[in-house]
Amino acid sequence: MSGAGMNLNDETLRTLLDIAPDSIAILRGQIVLYMSPSGARILGFDRPADVIGLSLADWLSPTEYQIAIQRIGETMRTGRAVGLPRDYRVRGRDGKTSIIEVATVGITYEDEPAVLAFVRDVSERKALERQVAESARLAALGRLSAGVAHELNNPLTHLVLAVDGLRRTLAQTPPDPAAALTQARDKLDLIAQDIERMVVIARELRLFASPQPGARRPVDLRQPLEDALRAVRETHPAASKLQVERHYDEVAAAESDPIRLEQVFVNLLTNAFDSLSEAGGGRVTVELHKASAEAVAVRVCDEGAGIPEDLLERVFEPFFTTKAYGKGAGLGLAISRSVVQALGGALDVESETGRGTTFTVTLPAWRPPMETPEPRPPLSDRRLRVLVVDDEAAIGRALAAFLHTHEVVVTSSVAEALAQIERDAAFDVILCDVVMPGSSGVEFHRSLAAARPGLERRVVFMTGATLGSDDGRALAALPNQMLEKPFDLDRLERVLDDAAR
Repeated sequence: MSGAGMNLNDETLRTLLDIAPDSIAILRGQIVLYMSPSGARILGFDRPADVIGLSLADWLSPTEYQIAIQRIGETMRTGRAVGLPRDYRVRGRDGKTSIIEVATVGITYEDEPAVLAFVRDVSERKALERQVAESARLAALGRLSAGVAHELNNPLTHLVLAVDGLRRTLAQTPPDPAAALTQARDKLDLIAQDIERMVVIARELRLFASPQPGARRPVDLRQPLEDALRAVRETHPAASKLQVERHYDEVAAAESDPIRLEQVFVNLLTNAFDSLSEAGGGRVTVELHKASAEAVAVRVCDEGAGIPEDLLERVFEPFFTTKAYGKGAGLGLAISRSVVQALGGALDVESETGRGTTFTVTLPAWRPPMETPEPRPPLSDRRLRVLVVDDEAAIGRALAAFLHTHEVVVTSSVAEALAQIERDAAFDVILCDVVMPGSSGVEFHRSLAAARPGLERRVVFMTGATLGSDDGRALAALPNQMLEKPFDLDRLERVLDDAAR
């Protein structure tokens, strides 16, 4: 077509263009040389002749105009289509906005290069797609809400009963104080278990809402693996009875997000420990090896009961769990797979009933190798000066009470904290909430960097924001440590120690 040329004085050709199912336009640069009747109607004109000589800039936004001109120019130079058809949002003379799908090919028109554009109005199709997507989203949200309500109602019921029972125990004068104290401790243990279960659900829902990782960087996978192992060993009730073997090959660093990876490894290791606990003991093997020239892999293997074949793929479904009631929310593996896939990797499972289960995390390798990380030093026991910035008075009081071995100053706003620092800036650590009335924790960090350069590095953010939120994205760009709410004293003490070094 580009070699023979086109002449619209040919009545047969004009008739074919006018009755084509798609709208037809001929362009040279941004100028319209021909427009079929249906194309003119999309742009709000009654007669095609009224469109001749007008510019694409009359209907496209500046950004889409630049894209269209670039594609037209390349098509005119090469005579070939540029990639797949592209959607544009056009605003007609009558003010109506339409979405059009445009495919182009180079031609010779009136002895000069031009572009033949096939235009299809896809506004209704796009609207229908949005309706279908919205319906699917609402249906998924309904299922998720029902699952969340079910998962939270069970521990909440236990919690309400335990608190009511504890209140009654404390309101009475017991005939046997020692027995009453034992009963009270049992109820407190139950309360702690239910709270921990709700903490897990809240944390995993936050990850489920925003599986996208933060900025990727070279990560020596031994570090998040060791951090995850330590966390699970410190918290799992059966940890002392289980064996853990490590087999770490020398491999390239992964291109990843260490915070999200540690969360994935904690989930996988917790599942392995749970499986062995139910089996009465056994061994967990953690392997790190080269999967290919471009990828590294982590395998977490257990010798537990295994997963039946018909349930194997279902383990990645939200709220599906093979564990006993109260042992898991059924979100960990679904979130872990989402996180790993967002990092450009894969999470797979193999299992054999009676022989155990293996989860494999495969991640893209970062080519430059990293040095072996130094062992983590023991926690410091020196007395620290800590500034707390949180608009929730109860959290401030709790932190002051629990950190009684340190000197703690509590403020309830960014303005109050900055005034305190103006009087006395000798703080080892600053625990700062992120979302507060007036000024946020990120704005506090910015103000601190301007007023007291260097002190902003001692800020530890306390946050419940997801990485997909505005606050989460701002935090991801900062090097400061974060305490994800809710957190326990062990995590708080480790972060304090790190921040004070």
